[in-house]
Amino acid sequence: MAGILIFADDLTGAADSAAGFIGKSPEVVVALDVRVRVRAPVLSIDLDTRMLPEDAACAKVEQAFSSRRAGEADILFKKIDSTLRGHVAPELRAARQALGPKRPILLAPAFPAQGRTVRNGLVHVNGRPLRGGNLAPLLGRDDISVCDAETDSDLRAIARKGLALRPRPLFVGSAGLARALAAALPRRKARPARLPRGPIAVVVGSASRVSLRQAKRLASVAKRESVALYQLDWTRTPTAADIALVHAFGRIAARHPDCAAYVLTGGETARAVLGARGVRGFRLLGEVEPGVPFGVSIPPGLAVCTKAGGFGEPDTLVHCVARLKREMRS
Repeated sequence: MAGILIFADDLTGAADSAAGFIGKSPEVVVALDVRVRVRAPVLSIDLDTRMLPEDAACAKVEQAFSSRRAGEADILFKKIDSTLRGHVAPELRAARQALGPKRPILLAPAFPAQGRTVRNGLVHVNGRPLRGGNLAPLLGRDDISVCDAETDSDLRAIARKGLALRPRPLFVGSAGLARALAAALPRRKARPARLPRGPIAVVVGSASRVSLRQAKRLASVAKRESVALYQLDWTRTPTAADIALVHAFGRIAARHPDCAAYVLTGGETARAVLGARGVRGFRLLGEVEPGVPFGVSIPPGLAVCTKAGGFGEPDTLVHCVARLKREMRS
């Protein structure tokens, strides 16, 4: 099994990009920090740069890609947001600085399973052009291959061509490209694990309208399903200045009595809750839906399910709760 290393700019991104490798590796691990001492055939590390100032984010990225761990990886992947949030172009330049000029960079942010496609270098969301989604002027470089992709088959073709290159490129994209890379690998039996049994809490810190609809749907059945719902009711788009508020909210949710499982929506929210619970990472075991993985914490004792704010259908959070309950009973 090739050593696969993923660097992400937020925690839900680290998890959803690694999820495609479930069933392709005996162990798929998400780490909350680059300093976490954990080894796995597939390791996805949250660099937590999305809300950092640009200079600080780039310094962190350059350090990560300059590391021995990055140099030894057979497949090196940089996870970016499929709607280009964060410091996409500056962080790519930082990665280039660390890797040197000879290593190709292959950029394919499409994730068709979540309605994100790229046509003529322009990102589309559910068929509509994304404002600010023109990749060519965003990057302004001729040493990065920008790839169109509208289907999973397109992404698999991109992955196959990239894997055939020598030296292998730095793959840059969303969970869609990560899944395409995983599709090229043979299946491997995972090590068995069980989820702990107990109360489930759903924590929604994202301001996405998608998550708001999902939380509303869950609230209508929460009492019947015996699940707790914690939600930040945003009246505006949050900024970097709101991180302290999100972290305080996460610490409150982390104190839920006897909680055995968390469904966490939004990267900063997930980081806040898990950090307050002393979690250093989690081992992925499966997916509720594409890009919505679940697993067990490191150190063990807690089930974890994560979801990016803009992912999923109206019933996704309801499905997350139902799936965790089934896994707890198995």
